[in-house]
Amino acid sequence: MICALMGFAAVPAQAFETSASSPELVRKLKEMGDVFLPVAGDFGCTQFTWANFADPQYRTAQLEYVPAGHDVKNWTRLQTTTVYAMSGKADLDTDLMNGLAKVLIDNYKKNGNVIDLQYFENGNGEPAFYIEYKIGDGDAQEHNAGVFMRTSDLAAAFIQIQARKGELKTEDKLVLLGYLGMAPKGTGKNVREDKKDAPAQKKVTLPRRKPVKAQ
Repeated sequence: MICALMGFAAVPAQAFETSASSPELVRKLKEMGDVFLPVAGDFGCTQFTWANFADPQYRTAQLEYVPAGHDVKNWTRLQTTTVYAMSGKADLDTDLMNGLAKVLIDNYKKNGNVIDLQYFENGNGEPAFYIEYKIGDGDAQEHNAGVFMRTSDLAAAFIQIQARKGELKTEDKLVLLGYLGMAPKGTGKNVREDKKDAPAQKKVTLPRRKPVKAQ
C-alpha cells in the first residue's frame, strides 16, 4: 500500500460505518483504513468514518475520513481514497491504470468544472494525474482535488481532498502534488525527495511530467 512507498506507518483506525456484512470484508476494510489514515491526516482528516467495496469482486474499496468530531453525513471537509487492486503484472496493470485514469478524468470533465489537470507517468510508463475541479451548485458545491497514482505493487489509488461551503487550501494542492514528487521545490512537500530521515524504502521512480493534452 501507499505507506510502504511514502515512509508512513499504518496506525489503528477508529470504528467506521460500512454495509459490508462479512467479518472478513470488514477486516480488510479496516486494514486499508489503517494504512491510509496517515494520508488522510495530511489533510487534517484524522477520523476514519466510512468504507465499502464498490464492486462485486471486492477489488475496489472506498475509504472516507473527516476531521475529528465531524459528521460524515454533513461534511464540509472530506478526504476520500479509492483503492484499486492491481495484478502485479506490468503490462496488465499499465492497461488497467490507463483505463481507470480515462474513466476518472472523463467523469469529472462531464460532470464538473475542471480547473487544473496535469498528466504524469512513472518510469514504467504507468499513468498518474493531478486534477482540481468544482462540482455541484449552491451550498452543495464542492471544490475538490486529487491524484491518481500507483501506491504499491498490488494497488493504485485515487486520493482526494474535498471541500464544501468553502475553497481548498493551497496547502492541500501542494500535498497532493508532493505525493507525485511534483510540488514546487522548496515547499517541503515532495514526499520521496524531502523526507531524508525516513527509513529506507523500496526504490520508486518519480513520475516525469508529460505535456497536458488538448482539452
